[in-house]
Amino acid sequence: MMTVEQITTAKERLENAFRPLICKVEDLDYRSKIRFKVLDGKGNTVFEVPQVFQSTIIDERHFADVIEQARRVIQAKGYILK
Repeated sequence: MMTVEQITTAKERLENAFRPLICKVEDLDYRSKIRFKVLDGKGNTVFEVPQVFQSTIIDERHFADVIEQARRVIQAKGYILK
């Protein structure tokens, strides 16, 4: 189980990674994994990851890969991210 601090850090990192779009992050299964959804300004889902496991979140390199892959998909759809 991840600590509250680890979850908070992961949420902040995800929220910042997809600006100006909105990223909703939810922790699951007693903080053993998270899921996130990126929304456009109208609230439509642009991209969704149903689960990211604790081992990926804790591993800086793997978590960065998850974020970068999501950014690429979103940008390929024509969205401009900061």
